[in-house]
Amino acid sequence: MKRPSNFLFRSFTTLLIASFLAFGITKLLAQHNLILGFQTKVFNPLEQFEPELPLEVSVEPTPQPLMAEVEEPAIEEPELVVEEVAVEEQIIAEQRELEAKVERLPGGLTDYSEGGQALAKWHQALSESSARSVRVAFLGDSFIEGDILVGVLRNSLQSRYGGKGVGYVPLTSKTARYRSTIKHRFSGKWVSRTSLHPKAGDRFTLAEKFDYTTGPAEASYEMSDGPSNLASVDRVTLLYQTDSLSSYFVSINGEEQQELFADHDESRPDRLFSQVLSQGDVTRVSIAFPEQFKGRLYGLYFDGDTGIAVDNYSLRGSSGLQLAQVSRMLTNQLSEVRSYDLIILSYGLNVASGELDDKDDYGWYYAGMKKSLQYLQELYPNAVFVIMSISDRATIDEGEVVSLPAVSKILMHQERLARNNDCLFWNTYEVMQEKGGIEGYVERRWAAKDYTHMSYAGGRELANELLEDLLP
Repeated sequence: MKRPSNFLFRSFTTLLIASFLAFGITKLLAQHNLILGFQTKVFNPLEQFEPELPLEVSVEPTPQPLMAEVEEPAIEEPELVVEEVAVEEQIIAEQRELEAKVERLPGGLTDYSEGGQALAKWHQALSESSARSVRVAFLGDSFIEGDILVGVLRNSLQSRYGGKGVGYVPLTSKTARYRSTIKHRFSGKWVSRTSLHPKAGDRFTLAEKFDYTTGPAEASYEMSDGPSNLASVDRVTLLYQTDSLSSYFVSINGEEQQELFADHDESRPDRLFSQVLSQGDVTRVSIAFPEQFKGRLYGLYFDGDTGIAVDNYSLRGSSGLQLAQVSRMLTNQLSEVRSYDLIILSYGLNVASGELDDKDDYGWYYAGMKKSLQYLQELYPNAVFVIMSISDRATIDEGEVVSLPAVSKILMHQERLARNNDCLFWNTYEVMQEKGGIEGYVERRWAAKDYTHMSYAGGRELANELLEDLLP
């Protein structure tokens, strides 16, 4: 029998030969533009199997008209750089103008006040601590929450100049369970509002927070031992608003509850009242609000009759810009019972971008904080203000710890704020750099591995550095 021909093999062979001939001919034509001067596309049957080149790579870039090169978006980038350089040049010019007038102090502190009088004024207030209460307000974000840094500062000041108590404590707090300077517990039907709430309005004091109840609720406080004998306080004061006859119950040092009636003014529902709950050797306080209680509760204050009082007004997530919206009326009323000799502003971490290619010059932050600072200076004309700069903050890039570019930009604006508004300036970043920056702090367990927040040990280091610069 005759063996049939292999037509499949012959067809494949013919197709393969024809493909190679087509590839060779079109390649030759494409190289020499032999068909009427037009570019010929090469026939390549294996093209779909070739690896694709990255989008930004081109084997033979096609020349573009000059006008197209001018219109490319890439040329806009130098304009942004020019703006940023202009801002920096303006700041440098301001710095040089005042350099001759400013006395550079040891450590991280610079006094930018008129005639360098701010630090002297604070030292004068400290000398009066045996006769009156010298008050400090420490305003900041999560960097100081739970009394990190502030607790050590307070204890050291009270050890040297007298005073008792932790000052301001809210009715509820996210950090209550890990704050070591006071034992704070709360339960019941509580609702909290802060200035970060979308519909907050201007119902806030410097604390930027209040609580209210929607049913039975209670809170308890127990003083903690410390180097300045914080086991008892001389006075406990409640701040609140109410426009109706209301009462609540208070127990002091574990004794039987006493009913207290809240002051109220039906014609002035926005009036801020302060009520002293107890005086003299208070170690424990519990306060209970019945279901019918109506009002806003702005916090309690635990103090000594003389010496140093330090209020920690930390607000997680705050940039400091919201301070321009605190109520003038409520703050003025607070000042009547709680004026301040020193106000420290510690912000910036919630503003800094976490991007390494950050092109923001943060001029908007300077404008916003200038508004907040000048508003507070208007509300507290007798207080000395300290701008405590942003700390070091970093990220991990290809295994390396890299400081975020936003840090140096924000720091520059914060020093500019102090310089242009008669403030003391404390360079937290520079102080940290002397011990290896945030990387060195993390290695020593002085900071968390987010390369942002301090541990209590790190807060102690910074507090001691700050104290050394602020004290006579």
